[in-house]
Amino acid sequence: MRTLGRVVASLAALTLASAAAAQATTPPAPPAASPGPTPAPAAATAAASSAAPPDAAAAAPATPEPSGAFRIRSAVLGEERSFVVLAPPGYATSGRRYPVVYFTDGSPSLALLATVTRFLAQNGRMPEVILVGIDHADRVRDLTPSPGRFEGAPPAAFKTAGGGDRFLSFLQDELIPHVERSYRTEPFRMLVGHSLGGLLAVHAQLARPGLFQATLALAPTLTWNGDEPVRRAREALAGGRGPRGVMVIVSPNDGPAAAKQAQALVRTVRGASGLQVAAVELPEEDHGSVVLEGATRGFKEVFAGWMMPAPAGAVGPGGGLPAVERHYARLSERLGWTVRPPEPVVDAAGRQAIRDGKLDDGIRALRQNAAWHPASAAAHDVLGMALVRADRLEEAKGAFRTALEVAERAKDPDAAAYRAHLEAATARAPIREALNPTWPGLPNLCGKAGDRGWEDHHHHGN
Repeated sequence: MRTLGRVVASLAALTLASAAAAQATTPPAPPAASPGPTPAPAAATAAASSAAPPDAAAAAPATPEPSGAFRIRSAVLGEERSFVVLAPPGYATSGRRYPVVYFTDGSPSLALLATVTRFLAQNGRMPEVILVGIDHADRVRDLTPSPGRFEGAPPAAFKTAGGGDRFLSFLQDELIPHVERSYRTEPFRMLVGHSLGGLLAVHAQLARPGLFQATLALAPTLTWNGDEPVRRAREALAGGRGPRGVMVIVSPNDGPAAAKQAQALVRTVRGASGLQVAAVELPEEDHGSVVLEGATRGFKEVFAGWMMPAPAGAVGPGGGLPAVERHYARLSERLGWTVRPPEPVVDAAGRQAIRDGKLDDGIRALRQNAAWHPASAAAHDVLGMALVRADRLEEAKGAFRTALEVAERAKDPDAAAYRAHLEAATARAPIREALNPTWPGLPNLCGKAGDRGWEDHHHHGN
């Protein structure tokens, strides 16, 4: 709970900073040779004009920007825009690449989406992600795909409507390329929006295939211009534009007209061969309250299968490394992104193989885990334990030595435990071990290495 309190406090500070950036009207002149957007309020401007191809993450990123509130000068929109970025815990030292979740209503939505995504990632239900939220001076302009209004609404309330496609061009041609140059990103992008933002998310998935691999529409305003979103969906499918990816539509109790349009849209887009659609109904929530539960359910739907299931009573999935690779190959195909099996899953699969009497299979899985996650001291340490069990002490010492080196570089407080394992293997002293970890492992809520046996090594909360 103390850790959660620190996270909430930092998110609150970042939210206030991003709100201040959004309200600023006359930014100072940019410093000389500025490489890109800089934290507000000492803001600079940056322009990016290259398109965002699906493999843009393959290029080496520039020095990563920190989490914070930023501004970027948009040639597409002819104005300066503010946005907020929150990198996942450990980004600075992990060396890893991360999927990116873009979301509308950046400043107001940041704290909630950060809490949801971090909680789900810690519990093995989704990957850690980089969050990028875009603020709006005019939501109606940015988030509506066409001029129009809702039935019964005064026309003056929507006089600026219709700028949604220009806003998507800003994302595609300017903001996304900047983020992918500045941060270590995976080639997986997701767009999350609520209300009009949900309407834009649906439009983006249908009108710009490949820009986002997944969209989450929370209470989307699908009654825009009557049934226009459903008509546009039919036109997109008939025109052979081939929408693809994962689309999740979350519907609260928004009234019969909204429910009718949501059901019609789901029926229509489920006919697209490359698009996987999930409909989540939350009748106990209203248009505003749906965001918390809807985001939680929606992310779980998008990343369904992220946590590989294990049989009851098992410490991990059966079948060893081949079963893990098959599972994540299927998930990769579904998400359109090559997913590397998460460290706790491979770890538990290796432990289960050893428990099943397949020591070589277990070592093979744990060795691959260390290769996939070279910056994890724990992965090397557990491999060392398995090698000790196989009486392969020279290899075990090598694994323990690597664990210690990785831990010392990262200033890991568990370095002393890894040193003790190396010394024990060198002295041929017994290393206490068992094979009964809980499932799934929670890499961000783990206990201290070496203070228990293998039974619960790295798998219990403090």
